[in-house]
Amino acid sequence: MKRHHLFLFLVILVSSFRFGFAQVAEKEAVINSYEWTFVTYQFPAIDLVGGFASPERGSLRPPSVPDQNADDKTIQDFIKKSSSITSHFLELKGLSLPKGGLLIFDPESLTLSARLPRISQSSVQFTALSYQDVAEKYLSLSLNIFEAPSALVRGWSTRRSLFQIIPNFSQISKKPLQKEK
Repeated sequence: MKRHHLFLFLVILVSSFRFGFAQVAEKEAVINSYEWTFVTYQFPAIDLVGGFASPERGSLRPPSVPDQNADDKTIQDFIKKSSSITSHFLELKGLSLPKGGLLIFDPESLTLSARLPRISQSSVQFTALSYQDVAEKYLSLSLNIFEAPSALVRGWSTRRSLFQIIPNFSQISKKPLQKEK
């Protein structure tokens, strides 16, 4: 019996220390909701990738990410354009973003990197999750129609892949074709 009481006493003692330490840690870990953070989200916003219309700024489309070897000016221009267009897109969706925030969207990987206060990150995260929930329901297709002389088109084999055909596009006349006789 004494061992049972001793064991029970130790369990109560240890659990009281744990809860006491947890409360102290909770007080120390007060999160500053206005702290600026940098977070990257999966952001499959097909309407952003394909471009969107704005009453204030007209037709907008996010820029492509520059090459690894791009110079500093090209990278800075990309960051400014991407942030401006992405911020405007989210503002049209109803998000209120603070001045000084930075939003960079990569249309190829469908990711959004945001440097915002923690309180604004929660709104961006909610929007990103809503896009992820509906992402599988949309199908996006792109169709490009090229006009080429019939002799050139006949020269293309059906066995050739698209990547083998693309270099031949430089031979295509940029002027509209006239009907052959």
